[in-house]
Amino acid sequence: TEVADMLKGPKGTKVQVTVRREGAAKPIAFNLIRDEIPRNSVDTAFWVKPGIAYMRIQSFTETTSHEVDENLKSLGEQNIKGLILDLRENPGGLLTEGVATAGHWLDRGQVVVSHKGRAFSEKPYVARGSQFGESYPIVVLVNRYSASAAEIVAGALQDHDRAWILGDVT
Repeated sequence: TEVADMLKGPKGTKVQVTVRREGAAKPIAFNLIRDEIPRNSVDTAFWVKPGIAYMRIQSFTETTSHEVDENLKSLGEQNIKGLILDLRENPGGLLTEGVATAGHWLDRGQVVVSHKGRAFSEKPYVARGSQFGESYPIVVLVNRYSASAAEIVAGALQDHDRAWILGDVT
């Protein structure tokens, strides 16, 4: 934590890091320029084979739905015949991003999730729908560490017959 705090600073400023290695007579100095470190939630998206795409979402952060859209666009979504959506080890995150992500594959107005309490009526979160009108089959991979927004995405896609869920109980 102390080292990380010393490395932090305004973007574009310089910092020198000196590393001492066992077996080396002199320490090595690195002059670095501070920059923002992107923390992408979609860490992998590629073709498994022609027509079958794979995408892994690590968590649901402020940019997840945009990252999903961008990755599908860069793959050429119109060429996808099937998608493997990997939500294993995904602890969840922002509900709004889970709803927006699920909404990519659902029709406008379909309920992604809703909640109800004793003191308030049911509040549904609905899909905005996608401009692409995707209809390719989806397999969602989950495991015991898939939770929260990851479960909401998997459940919504399953409930609307858009995906098969494969893996362990979440």
